[in-house]
Amino acid sequence: MAYIAIKPVRFDRRYSIGEIIPDAVVDPARAPKLQEMGLIQAAPKEAADAAEGEDEVNTPPEPKEAADGPVAAQVPKKKAAPKK
Repeated sequence: MAYIAIKPVRFDRRYSIGEIIPDAVVDPARAPKLQEMGLIQAAPKEAADAAEGEDEVNTPPEPKEAADGPVAAQVPKKKAAPKK
């Protein structure tokens, strides 16, 4: 069962008010207590069905590579202390 955030909450990521939370990220043992606290509520069937098409666990997008290959990380230059 999917849930809807009533207040901003954080599970695998931050969820804003009204955002659908997949059931895979909510611990079933904690769900009743979170509902009592007013943080989440059970989503209607339509919303739960819509959430099934989405990834169950949100992952960041894959990094893009330059056209000629991977890009090395740029190391910031150290600030030299003034000479005394």
